[in-house]
Amino acid sequence: MVTIGRRSAARAMVLLVVLALLATACSLGVSDRGEAADGPPPSFLGSGDAGPSDEADAGAPAGGAVVDLDGLDAPEPDPTPMPVADDIRVGVLDNGLTYYVRENDAPGSSVSLRLVVRAGGLQEDPRGTGIAHFLEHMMFNGTERFPGNELDAALRRIGAEIGPDFNAYTSDTETVYKVAIADFDDNVDIAFDVLAQWASAATIDPAEVAAEAPIVREELRVRSESGDGLIFSAFEDVYFAGTPFEGVDVSGTAETISATTSETLRSYYDTWYRPDNMAIIAVGDRDVDDLERQIVERFSDLEPRGQIIPPEIPDDFALRTEPLVDVIVEPAFGDSFISVDYPVPPWDHGTIGGNELLITEIVLGQMMHSRLTEGVESGRLPLRRAFAGWFPHNRYLHYMGFNVDADDLVEGTEALMTEIRGSVLNGFDRGELDRAVALMVSFEEQRLAAAPTEQDEDLADQLVEHFLSGTDLRDVRGSVEANISFLEGLDVEAVNAHWRWLITSSAP
Repeated sequence: MVTIGRRSAARAMVLLVVLALLATACSLGVSDRGEAADGPPPSFLGSGDAGPSDEADAGAPAGGAVVDLDGLDAPEPDPTPMPVADDIRVGVLDNGLTYYVRENDAPGSSVSLRLVVRAGGLQEDPRGTGIAHFLEHMMFNGTERFPGNELDAALRRIGAEIGPDFNAYTSDTETVYKVAIADFDDNVDIAFDVLAQWASAATIDPAEVAAEAPIVREELRVRSESGDGLIFSAFEDVYFAGTPFEGVDVSGTAETISATTSETLRSYYDTWYRPDNMAIIAVGDRDVDDLERQIVERFSDLEPRGQIIPPEIPDDFALRTEPLVDVIVEPAFGDSFISVDYPVPPWDHGTIGGNELLITEIVLGQMMHSRLTEGVESGRLPLRRAFAGWFPHNRYLHYMGFNVDADDLVEGTEALMTEIRGSVLNGFDRGELDRAVALMVSFEEQRLAAAPTEQDEDLADQLVEHFLSGTDLRDVRGSVEANISFLEGLDVEAVNAHWRWLITSSAP
């Protein structure tokens, strides 16, 4: 019925064993103040001068020049916000609630709605209790207008049901309720009514809380006590260590779920489910004026119910300065895997400069992925499989990730680190950049071709992303043309300089 959002799905391969860097990664140089020392870590280059060893040359383009890695400057991206397409209406009610409306005729005669709350596991106090996710469950167990099972009955009367048509997810930073409804009779009116009730009138009855606890507990067992779930939880611990997310666990534990009360859920609800911390999104086969009217009529009178506390949204991260190494053993998984992940800054992807840095880093990840793939397929690298690429673990923790498997995990780790070292010291060549750019341009052209048939659900999800992360909402044609122009103008030396800065400014 409900899900916990996990945003690491961009990784192309399953993660199992972290053997990051092994012994070669344990001597990162730091200054007395705990900041990264000038230049790359000694363990990265090896002892001695900054020139590459024979191993460091492996996988590097022939004739690549060795570069000075001292004094690399951090990017200063253009902070200009990207414009919103003319066919998307964005507004803010007097009570602070944000809304987005957009007309769309695919598939037609339907409407897709979202209630977005800018709060998840990060806002729990204490963290790791799973209250945000438990509350999400309770929203389906009754509101003032639809008490008890009447919500389910009302949905069935309009041909909808919890799960396929009404669903939700909770993540580290948000809770999102999703509605997809056929537009006939008063279906859309009722769907808007349900969202308004979720936003302001959940009952959170103590008897319903007690009845729901075993269901939440069973979700935890299925999701987090499987081999996959245990591995994911272990990775969470590594990724969150030393960040504002340390201690966050959206699932909670069996003990915290059992201890959850209606009072603790009510406190979270009254604190975070308030107009200035929410957005309503409507996309469908209706005039935008009508969709906007529906929102204004139902949500303008909403008022905060509790103390107003700004969302605890991180705005700055110190990149890791010492390698963090962990070994995860889980027999239920039955495989082995090496993951080496470098934290990268969470650029503002809603700005011109942030979007361009995102594109650049995706291109860099693709070039590294192609180089590793070539090494595996040619037999040059002692690896069974390999993957590299930029990925977001959540909205604020982003990584340049490398994942490989090998018959000999020590040998495989050494080969991977040699390949990364060679890419930094020698860079990528023009041919590698051209191939990566061509792949990205093809993707952009496909995005433009698919735009006329984009479905309500996909467009609604894009608006959710904009509210939470400020992502690209430009007119598709304008966005594609701007991205292609940027891609085709990429300079190989500038790209290499960014790669060197990216990999040497943090520890994996």
